[in-house]
Amino acid sequence: MDSFINSGLEVKPDENGAYNLKYTGSYNLFIEDSEGKYTVVSKELSKPSQIDTKPPEIDFDVKVPASEKEPSEIKVTAADNIGVARIDYADVELKQIGRSDNGTDEFFLTERKPISVSGGTIKTDRSIVICAVDTSGNASYERVDIGNEPEPTDEPDETSSPIPSATVEPFPTETAETQPTEAPDIDYLYEIGGLSILTQAGEALDAPPENGSFEAEVTLRKLKNESSKDYVFVAVYNEEGILLNIDYVRADFAPDYDYSFGFNIPPQTRKIGSIKAFVWSDFSSAEPLSETKEISFK
Repeated sequence: MDSFINSGLEVKPDENGAYNLKYTGSYNLFIEDSEGKYTVVSKELSKPSQIDTKPPEIDFDVKVPASEKEPSEIKVTAADNIGVARIDYADVELKQIGRSDNGTDEFFLTERKPISVSGGTIKTDRSIVICAVDTSGNASYERVDIGNEPEPTDEPDETSSPIPSATVEPFPTETAETQPTEAPDIDYLYEIGGLSILTQAGEALDAPPENGSFEAEVTLRKLKNESSKDYVFVAVYNEEGILLNIDYVRADFAPDYDYSFGFNIPPQTRKIGSIKAFVWSDFSSAEPLSETKEISFK
């Protein structure tokens, strides 16, 4: 009881009346009833991302309008065994990019629009891609075709903005050691100093853990004093070069300052073949602002 008085944290209910424990580890829960009587319960809370790999299930229903001048209505809901953390959607752009293994997730690299975690109705005259993410970081995607956009192809055309491929590109594949990729003599705005993978506790890894999450750490430096909001990406591919996961940060970075970013990589259902870090100016032009850093595990 003394340790609780000195260091205990009060757990308050959320809007649904549920009590959620934020941190992993061992707990002694002191539960007080309306008469001031206490019950003590011991609880061991493991990290959800280490034990859950099931993505949310997305359900949608399309209501076609009576007039072509009116938008379609798409009712979206999502369900997950441990809870839905976020539901977003993105318009399918006319500039198509290469198809991923499920044909949807690479379309989601455009700007995302949020939907309530309880679901909602989207009014649009364009095809969309829906993304639902659970509290462990597992994501699922569904494409809803209602417009006249062209079907994606396996090969990007001249107007495409593909993310760096793990199989078809001029960059050599190295070993599990981090190596800078060869590139033309370009005066880049950024320099990626390093790319490494770590455990959640910060210990260095030679290869990604199986069925477990880990961190990808990127060090970055802006070389010129130019004001711009740019994207730092970390992309994860399988052994065939198919995109498995991608994350990014965007900011107007200060020049001549060493930045370090840690990206959480959730557990993957397919074996990871490589991880890449790169900087772009925006999604649409995909202008490279740095050389690509890669770690290969093939």
